[in-house]
Amino acid sequence: MLAPLVSLAVTTMCSAPVAIELNVFSGLPNPTWYLSQSQCVELEQQIDKLPEIAKESLPPPPGLGYRGVVVHYVNQQGVRESIGFYRGTVRSQRLRLQDPNRFLEKWLLNIGQNFVDSNMQRYLQTELSQ
Repeated sequence: MLAPLVSLAVTTMCSAPVAIELNVFSGLPNPTWYLSQSQCVELEQQIDKLPEIAKESLPPPPGLGYRGVVVHYVNQQGVRESIGFYRGTVRSQRLRLQDPNRFLEKWLLNIGQNFVDSNMQRYLQTELSQ
């Protein structure tokens, strides 16, 4: 297993509210929800366990439709940062990690299931089965 490029434990995501965005709409606001403090700590711990992706460049998510889940947080320097979770990858400006079973992507979507309607939940189940 390769070590992550930068451990999140150094940046501590959980010092301010952490927003989760379902990146799915074009032209409409995306559904957003927030992590509790304990959920945020668990997310940091799980991210720190993920292996680095060997490839230097990854194809971007599609331009339309489901494009994953994005975690928005403020780092210790007060700068807003984002981490994207899409089809087994976890990426930000500093991270390129593998989440082979899409565990964290599914976990974040499960936390937000009350923020999307039943049609969207069915659509997400289809996307997650790919």
